[in-house]
Amino acid sequence: MTITLRDNSTTTSHRLDLIPSNDDRCLSFPISDILPSQEPISKVWYTPQSLNQGNTGGCAGFATTGIIRAEPGIQDPLEYDADFAITRLYWPAQMNDPFPGGEYPGGDGSQGTTLVAVLSEARKQGLITGWKNAFSLEQMILGIGYRGPALMGTTWKDGMEYPNQDGRVHYNGRRLGGHAYICYGVNLRNGKVSFQNSWGANWGCNGRFWMSMGDVAAMIGDGCEVVFCEKVGV
Repeated sequence: MTITLRDNSTTTSHRLDLIPSNDDRCLSFPISDILPSQEPISKVWYTPQSLNQGNTGGCAGFATTGIIRAEPGIQDPLEYDADFAITRLYWPAQMNDPFPGGEYPGGDGSQGTTLVAVLSEARKQGLITGWKNAFSLEQMILGIGYRGPALMGTTWKDGMEYPNQDGRVHYNGRRLGGHAYICYGVNLRNGKVSFQNSWGANWGCNGRFWMSMGDVAAMIGDGCEVVFCEKVGV
């Protein structure tokens, strides 16, 4: 199946509808500017139960909602739910991003938006004050160690579709589409990076998966987005 998104790019699944932000302004806001240390540490942040977007679009809204729900600065998961992800973040982002159409009521049903558009909406609503970006595995590890979970916007590949029994996926195979999700932990000793998806608790290990640092480095090398939100009150 081939689905055309609002920027005329294509995806193979309704739930893989992230449009790359392609915003060079992010280069001016590196996570390294606000890190208290350059010493990498292992860290796992608490994230409530995975949301479930089903076979629908809006992954950027779901992932950003997941960040809002997570520590530091945990928000009520009953308030910041799947409906919030769609109606308060995804649809408004579509209305204000550069692309025509959208899935909001009265729209033409076309899918997709960018992380920048969703983050801008979250900032407008007073949920975050801004965000910083990581451009390497090293910066990502430091950001997770000292700032909080990372919002990921990446290519999603065949090797990521079906985690093995212990939740591992591989960044290999054909490109299926673009996807947004959360990185909530790094284990330096085991070389593991832990993620949470928005496909419900029955996918992966209770909605979670992990990759080796080598796979994550390859993914970042492909030009993915790694974003650290500056949450209000944190």
